[in-house]
Amino acid sequence: MSEFLQICQRLSLREPLQASLKVLVDLIESGDLPLDKAIDLVAARRAVQLRISKFTSFDREFPSLCFALATGVGKTRLMAAIIAWLFSTGRSRNFLVLAPNLTIYDKLKRDFDPASPKYLFKGLDIFQKAPPEVVTGDDWDSGRGARYDLFASGAPIINIFNIGKLNSRGKDQTRMRKTHEVIGSSYFDYLTALPDLVMLMDEAHRYRADAGARSIDELKPILGIELTATPKTTGAKATEFNNIAYRYTLGQAIQQGFVKEPRVATRKDFNPKGMPPDALERIKLEDGVHVHEHTNLRLLQYAQTRGLPLVHPFMLVVASDTAHAKAIRLRMESDDFFGGRYRGRVMEIHSKTSAAESDENTAKLLRIEQDRNIDVVIHVDKLKEGWDVTNLYTIVPLRASAAEILTEQTIGRGLRLPYGQRTGDSAVDMLTIVAHDRFREILDAAKKPDSLIHAVVEVGDGAEIDPRAMLPILATPTHQFGLDLQSVATPKQAEPSHDLELSPSLPTTNAGAAQLLYNAVLDEIERESRYVKRAVELTSEERVTQIAGRVALSVPIVMPSPEQARAQVAEILASVMRHSIEIPEISLRPSQPRNYRFVAFELTGLDRIRLQPVSQDILVQSLLTGGREFLTPQGTPKQYERPETYLVDQLIQRDEIDYDPHADLLENLSGQVIAELRRYLANDDEVRNVAMHHRRTLAELIWLQMREHKVEDEVDYIPTIVKAYTVLRAQTLNSGDGQLHPFSQDPPASVPIRRLVFTGFEKCCFNAQKFDSFEGEFQLARLLERDPDVLKWLKPAQGQFRIIYDGGRNYHPDFVVETHTERFVVELKREDWKEDENVRRKAKAAALWCQHASQLVAAKPFSYLLIPHQGFGPQYAFETLRQQYVQKP
Repeated sequence: MSEFLQICQRLSLREPLQASLKVLVDLIESGDLPLDKAIDLVAARRAVQLRISKFTSFDREFPSLCFALATGVGKTRLMAAIIAWLFSTGRSRNFLVLAPNLTIYDKLKRDFDPASPKYLFKGLDIFQKAPPEVVTGDDWDSGRGARYDLFASGAPIINIFNIGKLNSRGKDQTRMRKTHEVIGSSYFDYLTALPDLVMLMDEAHRYRADAGARSIDELKPILGIELTATPKTTGAKATEFNNIAYRYTLGQAIQQGFVKEPRVATRKDFNPKGMPPDALERIKLEDGVHVHEHTNLRLLQYAQTRGLPLVHPFMLVVASDTAHAKAIRLRMESDDFFGGRYRGRVMEIHSKTSAAESDENTAKLLRIEQDRNIDVVIHVDKLKEGWDVTNLYTIVPLRASAAEILTEQTIGRGLRLPYGQRTGDSAVDMLTIVAHDRFREILDAAKKPDSLIHAVVEVGDGAEIDPRAMLPILATPTHQFGLDLQSVATPKQAEPSHDLELSPSLPTTNAGAAQLLYNAVLDEIERESRYVKRAVELTSEERVTQIAGRVALSVPIVMPSPEQARAQVAEILASVMRHSIEIPEISLRPSQPRNYRFVAFELTGLDRIRLQPVSQDILVQSLLTGGREFLTPQGTPKQYERPETYLVDQLIQRDEIDYDPHADLLENLSGQVIAELRRYLANDDEVRNVAMHHRRTLAELIWLQMREHKVEDEVDYIPTIVKAYTVLRAQTLNSGDGQLHPFSQDPPASVPIRRLVFTGFEKCCFNAQKFDSFEGEFQLARLLERDPDVLKWLKPAQGQFRIIYDGGRNYHPDFVVETHTERFVVELKREDWKEDENVRRKAKAAALWCQHASQLVAAKPFSYLLIPHQGFGPQYAFETLRQQYVQKP
């Protein structure tokens, strides 16, 4: 572990990089991932699956793990850290680093060059004594990579190749696979024969095509490390990797300040997506220039007032094809586009350039940070990765559609920070995207769990993150308390204290060692959840002995005897069983495809529409802070002749609506709305204005009523147990005042209850808890605490318990309760929400889940309760609630 800590410290690894390296270290040191040519891939895959819940396959003919890290976090630095750890622990000294193109290939050569200011191993003592020998695609045929004097020196050998060297069907492949007089075999065969070859694949999504995958598999490394921001195959039918070992998303990087914060620019009260393409294109280009020039001025002011280097920003325009790219350049360099001011300041990059021209253009792009003569770059397909500039500040996407992988990587091109960290000045810290349907969908959905930028949350007074007071309090499962683990000793071969201070996972006291033992047993309990039908099976003598044996191998602690170790493990197991509620994880698979349709109806509430024509100001809004500013553009947008088209176009963007079978219905419903607009607006121009600018709001009005007229075929579901139970782990609760409030006392009226953290429970499965409401959740918890029939209760944290409904949406219930005879999933709702369609769907799914859980797990049955906030009082018994509010499937 000391090598791990030293590498993290000396290479200044950010938290996601440390976490990634720790995943690999744990897998290898535990023995779950042996580094051996003769590895049993099936056994290794199963072992990794037990440690990493979303991992399902290595995806290759050798063990390969993907680390999906957002752009700008430091994937290359992680690559260096992995090489350093494997070499310093004696596990490998032969490495092959693959680059997807010449741009990244040249960058990697510089990064591994000790003479480079960005040398990756700077500060590592082990490489001061034995600097790595770097063999590249330019000098491999000298045979130096296989020379015996290099082996005698003990230095690691890092081969850096462009994937084209392996895939080429021309002379390079012939040379790579031809017998070499110095080596005695081909260099390809030499690499294949190495017993400790580790392969590291930069931008790993580029190596999933047949040719690349085949060449990589032929090399037969003992380990593959795949690094990418987009762990999906390329192409129209992209699929996610199955071997993701650790994921750090773009949303997390944005929220934690490692990259710029994206913001969307659109016109005030106006989304131009439904306009004629030519008119929309000109407006977006003009708006983009306004944003670009505004940013340019702000950056100049920032640099001058602080005496810092000047950052010259540029704007990226995404074209649909090469002809489109040329047309955009001609338009932007013409006299009627801002008086010809951008003539000669536009660079065009597209896929029809030759390889040499492409490399030359890429070189220009890499120099663009210092080139103040370029304001606009237009591209089609060439800027996918390896283009690590920091002065891209405005993106104008004009493509009709874009593959998801290109979407994320195009955004990623603009996220790197010019000064290396956030400055607090929005001009320096923000990337502006001039609104486009694909990008807007992603950015508008930023708060949804499945969004590209899914870590973005609301910030402000009363929001989810309150900047005035956000203090973390650790809520611990109650099964951790009361354990008598005093015989647990300190770790074996403890390092000096100055090293131990770097990691709380290396305890120097009995209490710390006991915590280490406790965590290891929890890991084993979670591992076993996939193999047992009931949690109580873990307490059998055979299981306890097996778990104790595995814990003894994985945790560096000292026990007086094997019998004592077994007793300690048995005590932890018993405590977990005693203080947890057995909640299985159930997968529901439809027995056949679900079909639905929408039936004709008349819209209601149209007389409440009073939307007015709007102005053409540009509104720029931050996603993270909600801050707004307005810019004044030039030009007036044209309009569609039929205003109904705006609403129809907006509606068919929804995945739920298939246009062909519903065309007549959509025209009819849109026509009803337009008829209402004509009733109160002055003329057709105003009608078109409102339809265009407010079409999102109007389409949403239609959609909300369409959902009520959705007819769906009945489908049976096949339930399967994924895990027999859920292991409760410690969770962090955000406190509004940093205090723990006694649950026996009423909360202070001066602070909203949802900001407070309470303690002092007897039956709760955690020692601390938060509540969303006083009359609802807080009072129900009090009822549960004093009811003699209730044994224990739980408010599941995010991710601890979910029920799937509506074909894939997640429902997280409020409470889980266990009595002497039953278990209950409990939801609290306001009285007027009880008949809401979404509530009904959740209730149906939850009642069905309870039925399946009762049938599949031979324990206490589950029931679902849907309780109104005002449906109980202090005089109620929980049995009364059960009788009154139980829901049937």
